[in-house]
Amino acid sequence: MKYCIARPINGIPINGNEYVLNDKKEIMEFDSKVACLDYIKKHIDTDEPEYYLWEIPDEGRDGYGIITKSGYRPERDDGEPTTADEFNQEEE
Repeated sequence: MKYCIARPINGIPINGNEYVLNDKKEIMEFDSKVACLDYIKKHIDTDEPEYYLWEIPDEGRDGYGIITKSGYRPERDDGEPTTADEFNQEEE
């Protein structure tokens, strides 16, 4: 199992999730829960890092790298991926 960083769009779970992406504009994946939580604690200003932690089950991904159990992360208005810094700004 792998892990990723996500949150519901506009804080509403029915909207699907937005994800932190890597340099290739793919969902950033972590091999362990500890590594994922460490990244969250370093890059996202939050008292609840577990809120952003999502599991990626091996059978839960389609051919496009989208996490099917969590929904689709649409692009921002300018078509660029959401970054960890933007996660931080939107929470304030």
